[in-house]
Amino acid sequence: MSSAKNGCLKVYVFNVGTGEHILVQLPNGMYGIIDFYYPSDDIGFAYRQNTSRKLGEVPALRFLKDRHAKGEKIRLAFIHVSHPDHDHIKGIKAFLDWIEEDSPIKHKAPIQVDNLWWFGGTDFLMYYEAFHAAYKKEFYSVSGEAQKDVDTSLQHSFLSALEAIKSFSLSHKKANCPPCVDISLLHGNLDGHSLRVFNLTPPEAEVHTFVMRNLTKFIRLLVKLHRPARSPKEQRIREKWKHYLILKNRISASLLFKTPHFKLLFGGDVEKPIWNKTFRRFRSRSLDILFGSFQSDWIKASHHGSKYSSSVAIWKQFLRKAGKSLIAISAGPNKKNNHPHGQTVKDIKKSSKDQSCDVMISATNFSLSDLRAENMPEERMDDMFDLDRSSGISASLRKKRMLARGIYNPSPKKFKGYQDQADMLIALIYEFHSPKDDTEEKQIIRKLGVSSLLYKTQEKAKK
Repeated sequence: MSSAKNGCLKVYVFNVGTGEHILVQLPNGMYGIIDFYYPSDDIGFAYRQNTSRKLGEVPALRFLKDRHAKGEKIRLAFIHVSHPDHDHIKGIKAFLDWIEEDSPIKHKAPIQVDNLWWFGGTDFLMYYEAFHAAYKKEFYSVSGEAQKDVDTSLQHSFLSALEAIKSFSLSHKKANCPPCVDISLLHGNLDGHSLRVFNLTPPEAEVHTFVMRNLTKFIRLLVKLHRPARSPKEQRIREKWKHYLILKNRISASLLFKTPHFKLLFGGDVEKPIWNKTFRRFRSRSLDILFGSFQSDWIKASHHGSKYSSSVAIWKQFLRKAGKSLIAISAGPNKKNNHPHGQTVKDIKKSSKDQSCDVMISATNFSLSDLRAENMPEERMDDMFDLDRSSGISASLRKKRMLARGIYNPSPKKFKGYQDQADMLIALIYEFHSPKDDTEEKQIIRKLGVSSLLYKTQEKAKK
């Protein structure tokens, strides 16, 4: 995984369990990051059995720290947070703190950040103040003391992330920071050549509704879910309010990257009603002049492949007609979430037939053995880990049954799964190569992100 200018666009969709974390490497050597989740347990990575040796931060931070320590000049073309959900913002504070703390260190080049793309159509400071006011109202009594039965972990997962974004935005006023709202151009020349980035969602009206009407109810539900229900009545109220918990997905941003040869769509957690509103707005305002259509060569499926973000009509908008589209799904092993959902897979299959589109789906909760059966090339990613290799690798393996869905196979009876950590994927990697002349064709290479630590651990376990 080199940062050298190699002329191709690379996308790393990390296996961080039930969450999202994506690293984009531009042809000119700059980086971009979309969302910042990392697992607290050993899902997705070959950790040591010792809990103190687990990842503890987003993989991209681990990688960039290593490069910066070696003297490489780190330039971030963009930092993007799609929406304020724990499985998307968990690691943002540590990442922004590293930029602030490491940049002034002597003998190191400062870390440059060109663009900040935060969720929401309102001014971010206004969103922050509204969130903070709702949080204080629910978490603190009239006397100003914290309620005894409230779990303060929410403060660290949501409020601290928003505080970090606010502070970073104020200290990096030179960075381009447009609102991610409606269908709009975020950047016209991201790689210094021809890469244009468009924001697709959310509609500005949705952000206003969430902040002004639903934010307090959203916070109240989070507070209640962080402690046991006090009575059957409260449990019934929780069930009634559950839809407020998913309203945050209605303000999720989504991005479209467009080059002369490729389109890449990053779907965030956008759900069906918002996609449908966006398509209607696109048609009514004749916005095809901006980027043609939504049909893309590569699509990061919305909301981890949830059925609530999928329909045949939506996928017809995304898939290349009489062409080829690759679909990446960031999903974890949690059976309760059922990601990617079988209905989503059926929707993709039906729309691909209608569009005469050759579709290939990959999910981060596929097992390595399944993906190797497709003869995908592998890329070593050992430098993602900060392990004390001199002490050896623990021979003890945690057995975890992890779901992996077969392509076009929504039948639960035919699920395959990881038997141990040695069969877990590190990342899905995509390389986009533009043709050098008219005689060449564009090319997308799909790879496995793996680590030799997986095999070392497996070998020791066998001895």
